[in-house]
Amino acid sequence: MNETNPIRPLQSPRNKSVDLKSGLASYVGVALIFSVFINLLLLVSPIYMLQVYDRILTSGSVDTLIWITVIALFLLSMYAVVEAGRRRVFALAGEYVEQALNSGVFDAYLRGNRSKESIASDVSALQRIQHMLQGSGLSPFFDAPFIPFYLGILYWVHPTLGLVAIGGAILLFAVALIGRTVSQDAYEQALNEDRNVGDLVQGISRQRATIVAMGMGERLRDAYRATKDTALEKGLEASRLNGVTAGLSRSIRQILQVAILGLGGYLAVQQQVSAGAIVAGSILMGRALAPIDQIVQGWRNIVSAANAWALVKHRLQETADVHHVMDFERPESQLEIRNLTVSIPGTDTVLVHPFSAVFEEASIVSIFGRNGCGKTTLLNLLSGAVESDPKSEILFGGSPIREWAYSDRGRHVGYLPQTIDLLPGTVAENIARFDPHLSEEAIIHAARLCGADDMIRGLPRGYNTIVEAGMRGLSAGQAQQIGIARAFYGSPAFLFLDEPTSNLDTSAISSFIDALQRLKAAGSSVFLSTHDIRLLRISDQLLILRNQMASVTDADTLLAQNVPSLRPTPKQSSPRSAVTNP
Repeated sequence: MNETNPIRPLQSPRNKSVDLKSGLASYVGVALIFSVFINLLLLVSPIYMLQVYDRILTSGSVDTLIWITVIALFLLSMYAVVEAGRRRVFALAGEYVEQALNSGVFDAYLRGNRSKESIASDVSALQRIQHMLQGSGLSPFFDAPFIPFYLGILYWVHPTLGLVAIGGAILLFAVALIGRTVSQDAYEQALNEDRNVGDLVQGISRQRATIVAMGMGERLRDAYRATKDTALEKGLEASRLNGVTAGLSRSIRQILQVAILGLGGYLAVQQQVSAGAIVAGSILMGRALAPIDQIVQGWRNIVSAANAWALVKHRLQETADVHHVMDFERPESQLEIRNLTVSIPGTDTVLVHPFSAVFEEASIVSIFGRNGCGKTTLLNLLSGAVESDPKSEILFGGSPIREWAYSDRGRHVGYLPQTIDLLPGTVAENIARFDPHLSEEAIIHAARLCGADDMIRGLPRGYNTIVEAGMRGLSAGQAQQIGIARAFYGSPAFLFLDEPTSNLDTSAISSFIDALQRLKAAGSSVFLSTHDIRLLRISDQLLILRNQMASVTDADTLLAQNVPSLRPTPKQSSPRSAVTNP
């Protein structure tokens, strides 16, 4: 790092911790006040028509016409202001909901064991809720309480007109309910198929090189086409059902408008209402039935937002069910396992039966076993990346990690996944784990410790090189070295590294081994999933997974035998650790 190219610091986000219920209530209250004024101002048109037909045409007063026109135009301009104000309130409410829920959604994802699910679906659900609010999709629901108000005025104009309008409103409600019933399942299936298409496209975009190299392109194109066709079919079915309902709803509204006009004309001929009441009655009934029609027209968006809210509510409940966690000081690097079962996340498939073990501080422990025996899953459990069974406990320096806030615990943990996937941002930000108070000294120290400093300086902008989506421009070895530096950042008390040498050359492996020994000398404990014999040789203990059982031995005992055969060894414990299998 030179003086002219310092590491660019990460900008700290604004603190947007908000209380959803109390804050949203104020937005709802303001929106209701705006709705009252909006629906009162919508009476301007029918009142104006009554005045023109019943007063102006009979009196012939041009001055009166001018004045009531000026007043009507002023009130209608006020309507535009009030409507814009309500839309602004909905937009702010959408932003408020997003701010209130995003932390909970992220926490639910990070604390859960949903390793095969993408947080993108949760964020997308939150965005659908926000768009529903910001698009004024809730406006008809705020206008619906005023339907009786308009019908009451129409009934006051003439009871027969009011009864016809009330019957029409009931009919439209019935159509809306029937439409909801017949189209609900179709909409949900269409949304599910759209998500399947998105998942497939996302998977294809991440694995282009593999797809092209192995000639999978045409087959995946056909798979995409089949999945897309299914989604289109479900979407067309949902649109057809909604189209029938929407068309019927709109047709009924037009029929009712004609009925009101015709009935008003008949009543006017019978001298029971004035001519102005004919037009005013039509306007009033159209306004009364408009919210129902708008709800029917926007039913797909309403269903989508409702499903999104159900998903977000479920995620927040997951977070609420997590017990209270606390912050702790840096722990001693002793790790204790109590009655730990290793299972495939989200299933009941047991990979390793319950076992207990204690590993003293400043240890290098290699986890060894055949492919699929549970090494990666065990590392995820030990690091806290996946929550363990409630009957088991994992303790860092005597403190159960379940009672430890993961954001605080992470300061003392270095983790390297088997598949490296850096995040969009600079190399420095990735190494510093996107800490807004990143330490340039600590970043360079971590990179030098694992032998990545020279490689990083050779990148186009050094530590400020942008890591693009898909890590374009970085080789697998470079990405792995940056991932190792990220794990080493801050000299954590515990390091959990999954196949750390899989993409490293001989020189990089030598630097890595030297770094592990220096970390051990500094008091850190390292847990490795590996088949690399060079790492096995520097290990203090080997945690062997075989036949769904766990056992501990020292490296010399295992290396003295034929490693691939994994024959039982007479030594099942060491002075520094012990494993018990109930």
